Amino acid sequence: MRGVILIIAGRTGLGILFALAFSMVGVGAGVFVYVASGAVSKTTLEAMLFIGAGLGAGLGASLAWLQLEGNARSILILTTLVALLMGVGGAWAGYEYGANREIECCATSEVGTFSYAAFGATFAANAAVLFLGIAREIITRTR
Repeated sequence: MRGVILIIAGRTGLGILFALAFSMVGVGAGVFVYVASGAVSKTTLEAMLFIGAGLGAGLGASLAWLQLEGNARSILILTTLVALLMGVGGAWAGYEYGANREIECCATSEVGTFSYAAFGATFAANAAVLFLGIAREIITRTR
């Protein structure tokens, strides 16, 4: 039992590192696509950043929890798809949280709103993959 807990903790930590790094790369890719496409709308920039951060975080979290042997391809695809979707949703939620943190009169946040998007994407993607990983362990243990 202790070994399973250590594996889950290690994969979660690795997932956070991978997801945060890939999420930042996704934010950079989103900015690059925004600039290269010639778009001028702030909404387009936000959409590119949410998608980039979410896809990067979902990919990073999925990579940390990847088990190549003993899994059907459909389970791997489903886990990755859930992580990607939760990453994009988490990026949006993190951005909304970060954008509403500043009080207009006096205080400003030291962390940018797009960093909150990356943190939200990392949290949501890892939470989804952690839940699926624990469920997979429970199902395999009961069989």
